[in-house]
Amino acid sequence: MFSSRDRTNCENCEAGQYVKDYSECVSCSPGTYAPSAQSGACLVCEEGYSTDGTRDGATSCSACDAGTFSKGLAVNCTACPPGAYSGTRDEQCTNCTKGTYQPLATSSSCHSCAAGRYQGREGSDSCDECPAGKFSAAVAPECTPCEPGKYSNASADACDSCGAGTYASNVSSTRCT
Repeated sequence: MFSSRDRTNCENCEAGQYVKDYSECVSCSPGTYAPSAQSGACLVCEEGYSTDGTRDGATSCSACDAGTFSKGLAVNCTACPPGAYSGTRDEQCTNCTKGTYQPLATSSSCHSCAAGRYQGREGSDSCDECPAGKFSAAVAPECTPCEPGKYSNASADACDSCGAGTYASNVSSTRCT
């Protein structure tokens, strides 16, 4: 509440506004809000919240959904890019760890690389195929070479032993002779 310019009566500000210098109502700026008229300044939307698209005069802040984030004073929450994820009300996205991936934006989790595939980088949107002569279990950050006496084809989850009368003398063999 404040005094009118001619000081003959009192006036009220509305939700989404604040009283400036006891003399006028001013709409809340982007990233701030007022559930009821405030004195001096509007309230700040904290990290993980936004005014949900309302630029000026917001009356509330909303929590960012999983897969989105905000740094605070946000009008909108920002989508996490492929290779990253977030929970509800997060202030930043988290990169997928080695051995995991996320191909889509706005995600709340990462997927594990399947056996025979790997990912050695954080923040990846896909897994790579293990080359012939190597293998991996699920969620692998790298492929393991086949030991002598064993071989594998590409995308293998294990190395196979050479059959009777054949041998693979090198590490990472792709066939037995």
